[in-house]
Amino acid sequence: MTDKPILARFTAAVAEALAPLGDAFDSPVGMAQFLAELGWPVPAEELAGVNAAFGSVPAAVTALIQAADALAGGSGDPASQIPAVAEAIGAVTTAIGGLTTPGTVSGLPQLMQSPAFWSGFATDVVDHLIYRYLWSDRPALPDIKDDRA
Repeated sequence: MTDKPILARFTAAVAEALAPLGDAFDSPVGMAQFLAELGWPVPAEELAGVNAAFGSVPAAVTALIQAADALAGGSGDPASQIPAVAEAIGAVTTAIGGLTTPGTVSGLPQLMQSPAFWSGFATDVVDHLIYRYLWSDRPALPDIKDDRA
């Protein structure tokens, strides 16, 4: 058992679940790997400027991870950090939920020009991140089986 408050543990878990999405924005190769996990293979060389199509998602994910780290780190007053965490979770939710079109970004790979990609992305990415988090070495969930194949 840990002596960290439940909110700090919950926030750390949310940040850990979102980390693969945050990592995907670090490089075209990372984004290509992430999209491939979702079943959307796109060559990394076609993803050089793709972050712009995701609007505020990269910044929102980074802000949430930083807020979660601050709360989980135990420095400062947790009560004063909770609003930042709540705001960051709301920003990520809004940003991902708002991904219905790439906007005016040009030069996107063919796949990302499709309305079907954007209409399914928000649901697919959240489902994938939760699945990935739960599947990764969660001792409390030993009986989960991979039935997606």
